[in-house]
Amino acid sequence: MTGFLWMRTVFSSELKKMLSYRVDFWVQFPAMVLIQIGLAFFLWDSIFELQNITKMNGYSFSGLMLYYLMVPLVDRILRGVDMRFISSEIYEGTLSRYLIYPVSFFLFKYLQHLAQFFISFLQFILTILLFVMIFGIPDEFQASPQTVIMGTFLLFTASIMYFIFASIFECVAFWADNVWSLLVMLRLTIFFLGGGMIPLNFFPEWSVDFLNYTPFPYMAYFPIRAYFGLIPFDEFLKGAGIIFFWILSLALLLRILWKKGLLSYTGVGM
Repeated sequence: MTGFLWMRTVFSSELKKMLSYRVDFWVQFPAMVLIQIGLAFFLWDSIFELQNITKMNGYSFSGLMLYYLMVPLVDRILRGVDMRFISSEIYEGTLSRYLIYPVSFFLFKYLQHLAQFFISFLQFILTILLFVMIFGIPDEFQASPQTVIMGTFLLFTASIMYFIFASIFECVAFWADNVWSLLVMLRLTIFFLGGGMIPLNFFPEWSVDFLNYTPFPYMAYFPIRAYFGLIPFDEFLKGAGIIFFWILSLALLLRILWKKGLLSYTGVGM
């Protein structure tokens, strides 16, 4: 019970901190989304008009707009407000206080990340509902209670995978003075290979077959497709298996780096 209470306290305190600046939080959100979908609108509107078509690779124009609306929302869910939670603690020397806590450092930090997930997921749902109310439901959007559950499960596991992935890059701070460029590289890789820039339907088939065994499509393209209702249940199970494989593999690598990093950690701020 004690363990549950401290976890609930960490989660609720992070929620309160995020909502303490509600206006700033909600103003940044639509600005980010409008920029993303605005660029996609002008690009794909020109392509559809030039080709004189109503569908491309299984997507109508409104379906692509919904897809590109969901991309920054999913990205926000995965990243939270800001990572760099390990590197900043290392550089400032404040990691020492967590090492004497009777709780796991990563569990503590993930609970904070989970609070951010909760708020961003709420924005995700509200934005999709708003899009459907204003523009209607695209033909290829075949959402159902089952697909919503599948998509939400994939988003949750994707957030865990991203958290571990980013933590691995952050652990480089034990040996390097700056890891910001590594985190930017991770974001760009996920954005491109995960279907954030262009849906993977537009990639060559051989490249998609290869990417499906990497973690990247499962942090953007796969969850979005699940919400669209375009992922059969057997494909969902296969994807979930690949996700769990990567979560376990990355967690093992993180554990190794963490133990080696602590051996070189001095606890002195930079």
